[in-house]
Amino acid sequence: MVCFGDEKDSEKTIFKRPALEVAQDLLGKYLVRKIGNKEIALEINEVEAYDGPDDLANHASKGRTKRTETMFAEGGIYYIYLCYGMYFMLNIVTGEKDYPAAILIRGAGHLNGPGKLAKFLKIGKSLNGKVAEPKNSLWFENRGVMAPKKLVQKTSRVGVNYAGPVWAKKEYRFIQSEEYRGRQAADECGMNKGRGSGEREFPRGGRQRAVGERREPRGLIPKESKPD
Repeated sequence: MVCFGDEKDSEKTIFKRPALEVAQDLLGKYLVRKIGNKEIALEINEVEAYDGPDDLANHASKGRTKRTETMFAEGGIYYIYLCYGMYFMLNIVTGEKDYPAAILIRGAGHLNGPGKLAKFLKIGKSLNGKVAEPKNSLWFENRGVMAPKKLVQKTSRVGVNYAGPVWAKKEYRFIQSEEYRGRQAADECGMNKGRGSGEREFPRGGRQRAVGERREPRGLIPKESKPD
């Protein structure tokens, strides 16, 4: 469950917004994965947006298929697919129903590259089509981190030359600059000592509140793959 603004918003409301808007807002938010009794929280630092059927870098530009059906759902669910038979790719669907758009999570915490990220967090096809919420053991949290726009880099997406001269050059990739990451590393120095960057265990009942949850009383397409 996620909230980038008003904490009363639900994950459905948040992700029903346009992909390019959500993509920039995801920077600085945390991707949280629960594996057994451990929660791993990683700050998102790189994403790519794939926006609608006209975007020739988008899987869905080839039409509605068994593989892309998930992208045509209402925003707020995961679109996960296997690339080259080796790497799972984590995307979050955005926008209204029947408008295929999604955001590829390319980097978070110390992990650069969507394949490495999915492998580290043990993300597989079983999460495809699932809602981004704690009960599915993979969700997003707003922990109050703001990525200043001046420290966000916009570039063309990685490895999408097949999309042609127009769509291949769209600056739909958003990255936290090295300057911003350096500041964050300095601020958090010692916080996770001995655990590895962004990897934390939270005591029972003591995890960060998932954004979009009510406060209780105190207490899509990677460089490795072309569309089908």
